[in-house]
Amino acid sequence: MNRILEYAYDYHFCNCLPVDDAGVLKSAVAMPGNEPDNGLVIKASPNPASSWVAFDYTLPVHANEAVLQISDVHGRSITTFVITAKQGQQLWDIRDVKKGVYLYTLKTGAISKHGKLIIN
Repeated sequence: MNRILEYAYDYHFCNCLPVDDAGVLKSAVAMPGNEPDNGLVIKASPNPASSWVAFDYTLPVHANEAVLQISDVHGRSITTFVITAKQGQQLWDIRDVKKGVYLYTLKTGAISKHGKLIIN
């Protein structure tokens, strides 16, 4: 657009921030849910669940292994699964697990994704 104005009307238009004025630059604040897409995906279904849960996952390209940790709301570990496939589904039989709220975390290297699971 700038070049059209210069060519047609001999008018220079610049909508640029001045480089030497740091006060006009914005700082970025990371908001929950706006994390960069790192390729790590985890979803539990059905949720709420009563007899089994399926964790659908996708690992990032660079990851060869991940750990799926399930804990109660007090942080006590309930069970752990080691994931070695790039994409798939991990089933968990919850018929002998107490009703309540549980937290799951899929972690590979320095990145992780979290979720909440309700067992009824």
